[in-house]
Amino acid sequence: MLSGQKLIGSLVISALVSLQGCARHPAQLTAWSGGPCEPHPSMVVDGAQIVTFRPGVAWVDGYKVGTVKDYWLPSGDDVRRVEARLRGCVATALPNRLAEVQDYARQYSGFYLDGHKRVFVQLFRHAEAYPNWRCVPVVVDDGGDNYLRLEYDFESDSCENVYVNGGA
Repeated sequence: MLSGQKLIGSLVISALVSLQGCARHPAQLTAWSGGPCEPHPSMVVDGAQIVTFRPGVAWVDGYKVGTVKDYWLPSGDDVRRVEARLRGCVATALPNRLAEVQDYARQYSGFYLDGHKRVFVQLFRHAEAYPNWRCVPVVVDDGGDNYLRLEYDFESDSCENVYVNGGA
């Protein structure tokens, strides 16, 4: 019987240690998690909701770790320049959603690649499903044409690496 009590005592101590660890290391904030977060600068351009991520939080997909090293914060003028070209960039990749492109929320991350000033733009529908989308990147694998991402190169005034997350 004493061994059973020791086992229960060990389990209780293990549970308390685990709970203390959770208190010290709270769950990582995600776009879906809700809860308090500090939003990044945001704006509305032609009806589209846009957030610009500060360096240190910015996210760029499609490169090996360490390839992108320098980030910058896109200004309102930078965003408007990209937005002026965005419909043309989306037209070939997402023609069936072109009429709705202003309904897609956007996350902008400024970065440099091989000396070129670029911005990574992530577009996604149903922003209301992501309570923290203004605080952290929305990272989705799949999701069909509800998710689109592209890069805009300021030097060449062109979009590159336009990618739709499948055809669901």
